[in-house]
Amino acid sequence: MINYTVKLLQVVEEMRAAARTPGVKLKPGNQDPFSLPDPSALLSINSKVDDLFTDMPAHLRVDADYSKLPLNEDQVKFFQSQSHALRFRLLLFRVFLLRPSLLAEAQRWATRKSGPVQTAALKFQERLHYEICNLCLETVHKMLEEIHATLATSGGVSAWYALHFTFASATTLLVATLSPRLGVSLETEPTKSSWDRAMGILDFHKSYVVSASRGIDVLLRYRQSITMRSSGSLGLPPTMTQEMADMEVPPSSSYLLQAQQNQQPQQPQQPYPHTQSWDQQHAMPTPPMMGTWMMDGIEFGMEELGDAWLTTTQDWGHQDWVLAHLQGTTGT
Repeated sequence: MINYTVKLLQVVEEMRAAARTPGVKLKPGNQDPFSLPDPSALLSINSKVDDLFTDMPAHLRVDADYSKLPLNEDQVKFFQSQSHALRFRLLLFRVFLLRPSLLAEAQRWATRKSGPVQTAALKFQERLHYEICNLCLETVHKMLEEIHATLATSGGVSAWYALHFTFASATTLLVATLSPRLGVSLETEPTKSSWDRAMGILDFHKSYVVSASRGIDVLLRYRQSITMRSSGSLGLPPTMTQEMADMEVPPSSSYLLQAQQNQQPQQPQQPYPHTQSWDQQHAMPTPPMMGTWMMDGIEFGMEELGDAWLTTTQDWGHQDWVLAHLQGTTGT
């Protein structure tokens, strides 16, 4: 396990180094060039993330067979929780690795540098770039589906991890909608289902994690801003309709109902973090859920949560233009 941890940390350091490396310049037609992360470097690191999945210890795989191990029920639940947390963390590493390409793609369209590149070499780089964007989105879809499937089950991850992974995934979906080339819409599949799952996960936790409600508010505000800007870019009046104003997470959401139906009978629990459920006892150590806490460099209890992942740690780079783009119509 020590060797595996060392490999994991080495991959994280390579990811950080890649984030600081100058990107590849693409020149669309007669327009000014724009920069994007080096696709070759990202794919090389991504292969090492694949190796982390392959080399994962057998007892920490989500499909591990614990029947052959001398473990009691609580110990099995412990390893199930750790296996999900580790898997989701690796998936999130992949999202963090590939997400800068998605940001570069969104910035390209926000700055109207959307013309075709001219040379064969640049076309190849651009093709790799779009493959990376799509792989990032596929990872987000997979992570949201798996997190949602483990809601209210004894093998699920703790609330902190669920909210951390879900918020990062949902914001990735939002930024992807800024590029028409990617064809991502929150109104069509598979993005619609992933968005609904994200809202369902946050809604599931909001009764005992105060920041979950704040996360829902921020995501809906960003979605509203993108909708209004899209209408404006098409020459239409920004339509902040009653439908958008009333947008909430319905308690009867099919995804939320599905999670509740899968829930096993439990003893009545007090609001987290006071509950002494197995999940709190055995999950990986996490910051307290009361007051201000950190999520991917974000203080999830502060008023500036609207900055969200867009102003995360320096290692992953600042993307202030995205924040300005999203906040321009919200007055925040």
